[in-house]
Amino acid sequence: MNAARRRAAQNRAGALVLALAVLVTFAWSAPRATWPSRSGGGSASTVAASSLDWSPLIWWRSPAWYARLERSSWMPTVLTPEQRWLATPAARCVRWAESRDEYRIGGDEPHGGAWQFSVSTWQAKPPYGIGETGLPNEASPAVQNAAAYKLWRLAGWSQWQTAPGCGV
Repeated sequence: MNAARRRAAQNRAGALVLALAVLVTFAWSAPRATWPSRSGGGSASTVAASSLDWSPLIWWRSPAWYARLERSSWMPTVLTPEQRWLATPAARCVRWAESRDEYRIGGDEPHGGAWQFSVSTWQAKPPYGIGETGLPNEASPAVQNAAAYKLWRLAGWSQWQTAPGCGV
């Protein structure tokens, strides 16, 4: 076989491999369509939408592709400062040391909730407290975490006696 025929064969093989890779990529990334089962038992079978619709081939122009990209699990999520603070080892350590992550612990005792807020600090208006109503252990975990972040912003780690044991 001469050099020209060998090059042509290599080009055809390369084009075939590229076409196959493109087809596999788009078939894999296509949205899935769910069809009802024939048995009528309520289960459904999933069929690749690529067998029904070739719209993934124009993904660079498709708003649906961008929406699917935003919902995918590998996209980075933007955390609020409060969420970043709650995820720090220091905040997790203090919450664990205070209550073992029990948000309902305590009552109308001097301290309650996962962060062991004193009732006076919980109910006092800023800048001397958080300004919440009721008791700390009656609040939802989200409210308790937001209040802890607010208290930390106001007074730092000095409000928790367990903070030095957590390295802060």
